[in-house]
Amino acid sequence: MSQTQQPDTSLRTIYSALRNTNSTKSIQYRATLAEASTLTIDHILRRVLGYAKQSENKEWPPYRLVQILTLVFSLCFNSDRMRERIGLASFKASLRWAIELLSDSNLDSITARHTLKFVCTVLESIDNSAVSKSLLSDFKNRQGVKHLIRWLQHEELSIQFYSLRALNAQCMYFIDELTQSLDVYNSVVSIMANIPSVLEILLTAGPDRDISQHESQLKQHLQLCQLFKSMSKHSSTEKLREFADSVVFRQLAQVWCSVCQYEHHLSMREEASDTKSQQKLLYLLGSIVHSCTTASRKAASCVSEEQLRAKWQPVLALAMQRWIYDTCCTMNTPICTAESLKLYRLIMCKMLQISLDIAPVLQHHMYWLDYVDQAVCDLINFTMAYVSQPILPEHATTIGKPNIVLHTNLCIDVEERDYQFDAKMLQENQDLFVLILESLIRHIQLASNALIELVAGRAAWCLKSIATILFYGEELASSPLRSRMMKLNIFFLHYGGAIEVFANSTTNISPFIWGPTIDLAKQGLLTATNLSAEDTELNAEVSTIIYKAKRALVSLEKISSYHRACERLVDCDVFQLVDIDLVPEGRVIEKTSLLTMYAQYGRFLAVLSRRTAFVRTKLRDQYHLFPITLKLLEEAVELKEKQRLAIAENSIDDHIYKGWNQLISSCLMLVSSFQYDETSMTKWLCCKQEQKDGKEQVTSVLPLLLAILFPWKSDQQKEDHTPDIYKYLNSDLGVMKKAAQLLDQLSYNYLCGRQMVKDTTTLSNLSRLIVCLAENEQSLKSIDDAEQFEAMNNHRIDREERGSSYPKDDEESDPSSTIESETTTFAEDSELKDEEACSATQCANYLKRSIIRMFISHENIQINILADVFTNFFRPMIQHPSTGTICSRWRHMICDELFEKRMTNFQRLYEFTDNTDEAIKLHDFTAVAVGYLAMGAPSSDEWNNVLGLTTSKDQSIATTRNVFGILCQMLVFELEYEEEDEKMVEVDDLLGLITPLRRHAAAQVIEALSLELEVVWLTETNSIKEKRDNASYISLVNPLDIVTFVTDDHHRITGHRQLLSAQSPIFEALLSGDYAESQSTDAIPIRDVSFHSLELFINAVHQLNQENVNVLDSTSWLDIVELLKISDRFGSTVVKDLCEDWVIEKAKHIVFDKGRRMECLEGMMGLYRQCRDPIEKDAGISSDTWPFATVLRESLKAIVQYMSESCQTQAFLKMVKEKNIEELDAFCDGAASLLRK
Repeated sequence: MSQTQQPDTSLRTIYSALRNTNSTKSIQYRATLAEASTLTIDHILRRVLGYAKQSENKEWPPYRLVQILTLVFSLCFNSDRMRERIGLASFKASLRWAIELLSDSNLDSITARHTLKFVCTVLESIDNSAVSKSLLSDFKNRQGVKHLIRWLQHEELSIQFYSLRALNAQCMYFIDELTQSLDVYNSVVSIMANIPSVLEILLTAGPDRDISQHESQLKQHLQLCQLFKSMSKHSSTEKLREFADSVVFRQLAQVWCSVCQYEHHLSMREEASDTKSQQKLLYLLGSIVHSCTTASRKAASCVSEEQLRAKWQPVLALAMQRWIYDTCCTMNTPICTAESLKLYRLIMCKMLQISLDIAPVLQHHMYWLDYVDQAVCDLINFTMAYVSQPILPEHATTIGKPNIVLHTNLCIDVEERDYQFDAKMLQENQDLFVLILESLIRHIQLASNALIELVAGRAAWCLKSIATILFYGEELASSPLRSRMMKLNIFFLHYGGAIEVFANSTTNISPFIWGPTIDLAKQGLLTATNLSAEDTELNAEVSTIIYKAKRALVSLEKISSYHRACERLVDCDVFQLVDIDLVPEGRVIEKTSLLTMYAQYGRFLAVLSRRTAFVRTKLRDQYHLFPITLKLLEEAVELKEKQRLAIAENSIDDHIYKGWNQLISSCLMLVSSFQYDETSMTKWLCCKQEQKDGKEQVTSVLPLLLAILFPWKSDQQKEDHTPDIYKYLNSDLGVMKKAAQLLDQLSYNYLCGRQMVKDTTTLSNLSRLIVCLAENEQSLKSIDDAEQFEAMNNHRIDREERGSSYPKDDEESDPSSTIESETTTFAEDSELKDEEACSATQCANYLKRSIIRMFISHENIQINILADVFTNFFRPMIQHPSTGTICSRWRHMICDELFEKRMTNFQRLYEFTDNTDEAIKLHDFTAVAVGYLAMGAPSSDEWNNVLGLTTSKDQSIATTRNVFGILCQMLVFELEYEEEDEKMVEVDDLLGLITPLRRHAAAQVIEALSLELEVVWLTETNSIKEKRDNASYISLVNPLDIVTFVTDDHHRITGHRQLLSAQSPIFEALLSGDYAESQSTDAIPIRDVSFHSLELFINAVHQLNQENVNVLDSTSWLDIVELLKISDRFGSTVVKDLCEDWVIEKAKHIVFDKGRRMECLEGMMGLYRQCRDPIEKDAGISSDTWPFATVLRESLKAIVQYMSESCQTQAFLKMVKEKNIEELDAFCDGAASLLRK
């Protein structure tokens, strides 16, 4: 057509071409109109506007005019002339007129439909030019967007359809108007609420039912969702959050869940169906929900509710299953089309993003753990299936099944047949696997421990497989998957199943697997070293680093317990963590988080060094582990005690104190890890360190160990530390138990025993601690059963008897025999008490084994004897009364074991030193040792034989060379070698530790021996009174029959004739009339009797006949002795028995009256000296004729039972000083007689 030929511009012609679209004439006219000039188009538009102003023109109603505008625009406003023609004033006016029509709420539906179609066509066609933006701006200013939104809610589908298209066409430009309030969201959601009913009809419709209208509705809903997606994508975060927080979002979420449910139902059908539209709808709704859950925590919480989760979670599993099925399975025909499979992939990604959004709020809802566990199972199965491709179809169907994971055999098969996927395939699905790994990271942290243990190995296999593929594809360093895989590696390295799998991976990826955990630990340690003591609080960044380091150290501890994994750590230079520069001063780490980190650091090093001799040797000789440990332990012990004082004074929080205890425990575990390495254990006891001044200093772990066991030792002012010990046990029992266990391990080394005897208080503190530990109800129950007690933690008994104290260097230690690491448990109060009691018993048992091993050490036997270790140790275990007490039980257990294991050796040493003048001291103190061991004698004969109590009657025990004879010599004779010889040659310091208190040593062992006869002696004492008749009341015939006596010192005293005659046969004869004195009216002389003695006797006789009078109640010991002797002279059995009863009562109550004990012992010692039989060998205590035998025997019992105190009385010291050999021999023989069984 020529340019001069113009089309007919009459509206009738144009309308006719519009109506008769298929006629030849109409087609020709359309072609002519399409080539019309801009001037012609302008003319047509003006004519349309002219008719539009004629509101009463019935020929050209608005809907016809709008149709003409639509036709003209679609034919004449092509891309070449678009910008020119939309700038025409006539076109702008036409668009304004259309907007005006839409503003009429009463507009008929036909006009509205055609008008919206014209507006939709215009908005979909214009570009981003300045003219177009001007046109759109005018459209917005004239409320065009508002009108479109209003018509969107019209009931007619076509009107909704064009409104949607118009809004979608320029959604980004109209975003402010669309999102300025919730009305638009509400309107859109209200329309979308119809989606479930449409889907229900489509789901249940039969084959003969017309569903085209519902399918159209579904397509329209797709456009609606597209609009909503655009709105949520381009709106501001505040606007989107406002909607997501509203009630309307819940309606949207329910619609989405209904679509999910519909999709799941379709998947259950056997017949194939076209679900492409539904899948698109599901994807779009999922995109909208994801935008909201990302913007709003409330929206995420809504979607995570159990009722909604139950509807969309199966669809996620379905999408994963379908994608794996068509991607990885060995089959001929896929179940999805390529487009459907792509949609499933998009749906899967969106739902994974939603699952990431709801993870932080899941725990606020019911059954959240079930959801998390199922999500983890699906993610693991999905990854395993993809990595293991090709797989069988039944493997793909595992995804979505409740708590079922693919079998590990699948992993083995794949490794044997080689992987069928490569780095290129991972690259193609990189975005999907980024989401898979992110979701796994988020959910695995919330999953149950049981499930994590189940899937850890499988997850590790997947991670190492992907890492291997990426490594060989040279993409491991740059892949976005790397950082996410590293996070999962770090997490799963806390679980044994994963560690074993990782340990078997290729060494090419070892730095990738193990390196990040090592780096996190080192970063935390380095961060701590950069802090100062003035940094009282840690900022958020430092706290995060420390937290990650603690988790890394926990992981490294776990890894180190696996042999092959430990080798991998060594290959990755885990020894870089063993550096003294990584350990700051104690004041710097005196913060709860740092203390916990370094405690975990110590536990990791303990487990690492426990693995092999190679590792231990390297740590000891190359990486200076010992100075690091000793530095930590020394500062921890010191600062813990300061913290204890601060808590006591200021009542501050004790978290720091507990932190120090944790650190001390880890250091003890570290030392304990070398228990089977004799060289190392020796070094722990004798560690040479170079000081800053270049000098070499020898240090030992033992003083620190003893400071942990005896925290009360620093307080030298107190004599009785028992209350303090119980207080320390309440707070430090756990760490004291570990210290006791380490002491048990160190005691195999002879240096331990030598260092212990340097401090004379060490052994007594050990004994005192054992007693306090044992004084627990549960401990008593455990000890009652000897077999149970000995079996408790008794796996290392007497290695030396089997030929070696240590296993071979290449042997690995038994983890059960090492100090156990701390765990956090929750139990009822009763269970906690039982656990504490068991710990106390175990601790006491460790200490008992340590002391026994020290006592029986071949290398130290002479040093122990010369240092008088037995006296020091058994002192706290000598308790009165002894029978049935904790002290008695433990004393017997220790002595029984010592007697069984070393009695023969001690006896040989005793005999060997008997005739050696240079070994007199050793001989004497060997007798002390044998005396204690004798308490473990299994029979009376062995008891008597060991002590030498079976001597002849003619020889005094003190003159023999028997054990008890030597003890008696030490007790009662001042030996010459007690005086220091200035010319004596000095020997080794340890050999020079000889106590000057030899008498006390002998006294204490005799006292201990006497406790073995406590029951027998008490029975004898109780039987004395039973054999006696009590004095009866005498009725006086003549109360005034008073007799006067005069003593040699001319003192007069009166007495009742009848009473004196009744109680004394001597007075009865004297006053009977047969003597001249009885007839005299003057005073009767009494010869060789002091006035005081006679007065005591007469008063006692008078008091016996008085009611409610305690006879001899206020009498002193000196008076008792006088009364006892004079009662014997006058033959008064009643008064003598009265005196004996008084002494017996004093002896029985001596144990309770500690304040007056020395007074009683002084009196008994004086009584013994004055009332002993000078003829009898044993001073008459076993005589049938000696009148004072009973009282002598009872007094001597008490003296022997408290010999440690008795030997300090003035009477005893005077007896020793006077050196009356007969008296001293009699005293010793009497004691021997009492102790003989």
